[in-house]
Amino acid sequence: MGDDEHEPARPMLVSESAGLVAGATNNIALTFDIDEGWHVYWPGQNDTGFAPSLELTLPEGWTASDIQWPAPHRHVSPGGILDHVYEDGEATFIIPITVPSDAEVGPVTITADAEWLVCREACIPGWQTVTLETRVVPANARVGASEFSPRFEEARTRHAEPYTINPHPRRLQPTRWATLKWQGGDLQVSAVVPPNDAGRKPVSLAFYPDAGGSLVQNLLKTGESTGDASRAPAPLFLKRADPTKPISGIIEVRFLDKSRPALYRIESRPLNESNTAQSDSQRPDPNQPDPDG
Repeated sequence: MGDDEHEPARPMLVSESAGLVAGATNNIALTFDIDEGWHVYWPGQNDTGFAPSLELTLPEGWTASDIQWPAPHRHVSPGGILDHVYEDGEATFIIPITVPSDAEVGPVTITADAEWLVCREACIPGWQTVTLETRVVPANARVGASEFSPRFEEARTRHAEPYTINPHPRRLQPTRWATLKWQGGDLQVSAVVPPNDAGRKPVSLAFYPDAGGSLVQNLLKTGESTGDASRAPAPLFLKRADPTKPISGIIEVRFLDKSRPALYRIESRPLNESNTAQSDSQRPDPNQPDPDG
């Protein structure tokens, strides 16, 4: 595929700001406009498809950090095929770029060779060289937002925060909306439900496994749980297909009021393995009354 404007996924290389500041880390992104009904893939475990990739060409002395992938959505196709995708509208993958302090001030061009797979009933591979024309501004200069900055803001609403142990699991207003507990070979993921209708109500849980962890057995059935206004989502029970690897990926908790979901990145092993699990297995059940008040 090339430059046909009617392609179902159309990439651009864009900057969050109207210029790149010397001596600072700036954000650029590979962003797609995606036609309704089509999707591209996230770089985790999928039954089909592969994630977009790009090879950046940067000026000498510039460096790029890892792509920041937003949390995907589950996509189930006929035959029980499960993929994790970005679909309908926009998908933006942020890339922090460090510009050296001695970078020449003025116009600059960044290019990237991008490849992707876009699918509906059928899949179409795509490849294109995308170009960002921008400018370098002096160190500590103030620079305004670009026209593409809303795409960066939207992508960040789907960025996961690292999962950490909650020191106050019975707090009325939870500081974290999920708990982890190993039971034998299964990782139990539970939503934290505030007592007495306090706060938001979780109504669904989902797990999106990344490529570095173990495959999860029967993920189509075990990777998502839904509830409703009167019933919390049942816990997820995630079983490793490879006991030598952790369970790693993103947990999503969605709420009845459709407010911004809670997203946590996890990498967890049972406590008896060499790497200590990020787990609440030694802590009280946060959904039970607190005898200490």
